[in-house]
Amino acid sequence: MILIIMRALLNYIFQKKTGNIVLKKASESVRTEDRGEQWALDGLNFEKYIITRFSRDGNRLLDWRGDKYIQGYGGPESSGDPDILFMTRNERDRFAIECKYRSHWWNSPEHGPCIEWAREDQFKRYVGFERRRAITVYIAIGVGGNPSDPNELFIGRIENIKYRVARKYHLEKFRMKLPIPIGGLEFA
Repeated sequence: MILIIMRALLNYIFQKKTGNIVLKKASESVRTEDRGEQWALDGLNFEKYIITRFSRDGNRLLDWRGDKYIQGYGGPESSGDPDILFMTRNERDRFAIECKYRSHWWNSPEHGPCIEWAREDQFKRYVGFERRRAITVYIAIGVGGNPSDPNELFIGRIENIKYRVARKYHLEKFRMKLPIPIGGLEFA
């Protein structure tokens, strides 16, 4: 019992001294949170990669949404919209991009290499966004390598990708030739 109290006191002193406020009960929750933070960082870095591939002269960045969420409370509705919103050079057309980075393919015994790039609720929100706002939604899927320099990149319209779990052979028609230089992409 004394050991438990001492450990709690040391944790409190350490947190107070470093300014970290951490409310965790088990090391497992720490690992889960760290994993979540890494996923968020990977997502952010992949979004940066995608944004910087677009020509600043040809496309204007209108919005870059952050995924803000509080466990047990939720987040703003806009967090469910695609990550990036651009306007094309002609100033009339807008398009959105949802960015998804995955470290590897998973192998389905029935369908071969696949990527689950969205949950069912996310997929429905992106399709709904496209219909409601009349803004074309593209999905950018990076696989392997690292988020700032993926080994494979696929960019296609959500209506053409069709499913939240995509087979690699189906994504091949959306494969981008790498490397794409900074400013090397432009959607007219």
